[in-house]
Amino acid sequence: MKENTSSHPHMLPIERYSRILDVLDRQSTIRTTEVCELCGVSPITARADLSELERQGKLKRTHGGAISLSGTLVVSPPNDRATINVSAKRRIAQVASTFVSDGDSLLVDTGTTTFEFVKALVRKRNLTIVTNDCAIAEYVEREMPTSVAVQLGGTVRRVHRYSYGLLTCANVKQLYADKVFMGANSLVPDVGFMTEFEPEAAVKSLFVAHARRRYMLMDSTKLGSYNYMRFAGLADFDELIIESDPQGSFATLIKEEGSATHLCVADDFVR
Repeated sequence: MKENTSSHPHMLPIERYSRILDVLDRQSTIRTTEVCELCGVSPITARADLSELERQGKLKRTHGGAISLSGTLVVSPPNDRATINVSAKRRIAQVASTFVSDGDSLLVDTGTTTFEFVKALVRKRNLTIVTNDCAIAEYVEREMPTSVAVQLGGTVRRVHRYSYGLLTCANVKQLYADKVFMGANSLVPDVGFMTEFEPEAAVKSLFVAHARRRYMLMDSTKLGSYNYMRFAGLADFDELIIESDPQGSFATLIKEEGSATHLCVADDFVR
């Protein structure tokens, strides 16, 4: 493949590096294809540029791109994240809601995508929704009069407003739901789904283990973004629901890992 330099004539490596880092400052993640378009280079050069910037300690390479180092371990409070990728989260939520039947018992993980999912269940009836997320429990109690909210006890993480710890884990061990709907901070190839807060990982692992059917809800920007703690593998889920997979990265990953997980792409159903 020839370099596409018509709109970026004679761009020096240092200029390309500056453009890549500017994008990461704004959106925390960049794909190899974006680098190609941004700098007018081939995928080989784009990957080489990302590798060089990683060597310089300025970013972290991921499957199909790179992420800002400033976003690898710290997760913003939910109120700050609620306005990020809203459209993608709502499309994921709408499709995920089709897997829920009236009368189901659900374990619902904390997070802004799972909150959108619960909002999409507002017309369902007679659900039992078990969660460690205060905002989700409050929404069910307020907006879903035929359904029951079960708020798990434990230590409440300030600002994030969800419970964790030994009491939360003890609660979960007494339950076994029809379905669990999970969120994650990232999916790392050959590692699994990850979160940034160690005590939360223990709760998440138990959620996954205490349901008959398991669904992961995650927007596509989280592929390859590294976090601190693994809580589940790709093969632990029956369905991985994302909004889009334009480069086929998720489909390729599932095939490479030999997982039986079904990939559900929301944009194939919701327009």
